Amino acid sequence: MKKKYHLEVIRILAILMVMYNHSAAFMSFSNQSGVEYAISFLFSMVCKGAVPLFFMVSGALLLGKQKRYCIFYATLIGK
Repeated sequence: MKKKYHLEVIRILAILMVMYNHSAAFMSFSNQSGVEYAISFLFSMVCKGAVPLFFMVSGALLLGKQKRYCIFYATLIGK
């Protein structure tokens, strides 16, 4: 099976978005004003979609599998 690079790019973006979500909690939006506040608020709202992106990428990668799900999850748990 060929590697799907576009899904890898989406996965990397989702990783960066999760990192921003976790680090944005330490920033105080009350100290910011004007354009700086608007940009950081916009990034914060856009980055909330990181977890659904992970689920969608995982689902897209599972679409081509021909294994039964119980066998698939048993091998995942066994790792």
